[in-house]
Amino acid sequence: MRTSIVESPPNLQGGRDLVVRAGATETHTGIIQAAIDKCAAAGGGRVVLTPGDYCAGTIILRSRVTLHLEKGAILSGTSDVSAYLQKTSQQGARIVGGSATALLFAENADNIAITGEGIVNGNGSFFWEKLETPHPWVEEARRFGKWVPAFDYKAKPRPRALILFANCSNVRLEGFRIQNSPAWTIHLLACSSVVVRSIVLRGVLHGCNTDGLDLDGCSDVLVEDCDIFTGDDAICLKNTNTWGLKRRSHDIIVRRCRLRSTTHGFTVGTETQDDFEDISFTDSQIEQAGEYHTLTGIGLSILDGGAIRRMHIANVSISDAVGAIQIRLGNEGRGQSVKVPGEIRDITLENVTIRRAHGNSLIAGLLHHPLQNIILRNISLEFVDFANPANISAGFPEMESEFPPNTTWRFLPAFGFYCRHVDGLELTNVTILPGAQDDRPALALKDVRSLHCESFDAAEYIRLPGEE
Repeated sequence: MRTSIVESPPNLQGGRDLVVRAGATETHTGIIQAAIDKCAAAGGGRVVLTPGDYCAGTIILRSRVTLHLEKGAILSGTSDVSAYLQKTSQQGARIVGGSATALLFAENADNIAITGEGIVNGNGSFFWEKLETPHPWVEEARRFGKWVPAFDYKAKPRPRALILFANCSNVRLEGFRIQNSPAWTIHLLACSSVVVRSIVLRGVLHGCNTDGLDLDGCSDVLVEDCDIFTGDDAICLKNTNTWGLKRRSHDIIVRRCRLRSTTHGFTVGTETQDDFEDISFTDSQIEQAGEYHTLTGIGLSILDGGAIRRMHIANVSISDAVGAIQIRLGNEGRGQSVKVPGEIRDITLENVTIRRAHGNSLIAGLLHHPLQNIILRNISLEFVDFANPANISAGFPEMESEFPPNTTWRFLPAFGFYCRHVDGLELTNVTILPGAQDDRPALALKDVRSLHCESFDAAEYIRLPGEE
C-alpha cells in the first residue's frame, strides 16, 4: 500500500482533516509536509496520522495547523542527520550538537498544536556512542558514590531537539507520548501562550543532554499532568540567546507533574541571560530515575546576570535526591560584555516533603550580592546518607564563576541546609532529621541577616562567622 492523503468533509467549525495513511515508502517527510502545507493554504485544520509507522526528517508546522497522531501512529525521526533542517549560528544553549534542528519544527508560527494518543520517537540511541576514555568527572563522581550514566557516552552530530518551536504563539502540546530524543526532547524557544498537558515523556538515561521540557524565554505557559522520565533535566526554565531570541521568562505555571531524572527534577538555569518572574511549581513529585539518584530536586541558579523574582513552590515531594533544594547565585557571565551578578529574591517554598536525601541543600548568594527574602515554610527533610568528616570544609569555597559538579554539595558544613549570604530568611515549621553517624549540624548559617525562625525542629544548628 502506498502512503496516501484523504481529505475529510468540513467539520462543525469549518475546518478540514487531511488524513495521512502510512504506506511502505522509506520515508514519509514529503507526504506529511505536503499535507501540512495544503492544510495551511486552506486556512488551517488538522493533519491526522492514522495507525502505522512513519519515518521522517524535519517536518515544519505551519500556522493554524494541528498535527494529530491517532493511537497506534508512530512518527520516528530518521538516523540520517542531513534530513533535518539546518539552522546555523546557534548561540546561547549549553548543548553539544551540530546545526540540525528537530524532527518537528516551527518558527514564527501562530495557533499550532501536536495532539493525540500516538508516539513521537526520536531514534536517539543512534546518535550516542560509549566513551573509550572516561569523562573527567567520572572518577570524582564515582568516588562520591553518585553517577550520571550519560557521562559514559558522547554525542554524534544530531538534531538539537525532537520538537523545537521558536518564536511561536498559541502553542498546544497534548496527550501524546514522546520518547528516545537524540538531545533535548521538547524545546520551546521564545514562545508565548503555551499549554503542555498530559504528555508522557520517556528519555534514555544514558542519553547526553536529553532534557525533557525546556522552556527557554517563554511566557504565559501552563504545564500540567505530565509524566517525565529522562537522563537530563526533567523540566528546565532557561533564558538563552539562541538565534538572537533572548526573552524574559514570566507567568509560568507547572503543576501536577511527576518528574524523574538523573540530574535535575525542576530547575531554573543555568542559562540565565534574562529574567524569570512570577513562576509557580506546585502539586508535583520529584523522584529518582531507575536506580540513579536525582542530583538536584529543585534547583534555582542565576549565573549569567539575569534574575529570579517572585517564585512560588508548594505541595511538592522530593525523594532520593543528592541535593534536594539548591538555590544559588553565581557569576559565570556568559553573554555579558561585563560580568555583573544578577539577583534571586522573593522565593517561597512551602509544604515540601524531602525523603531520603543523600546530600545537602544549599541556599547561597554572593558576598555583597545576597539572596533576598527566602521563605521556607512547612518543610520536612529526612537525611539518610553519611559524609566522611575529612571531606567537609567549614570554609566552603565561593566558586563564584565555576560550574561545579553537584557532588560538590554533598560536603557542606550542614547535613540539612547550608545558608550563606542571605538577607531575609524565614524558617517556619521546618523539620530536619539526621542521618546515622553524621556529626554535622542540621543547619549552618553564614552571613545571614534578618533571620526569622519559628517552630524549627532540627538536631542542631550553628551560626558561622559572617564575612564582611
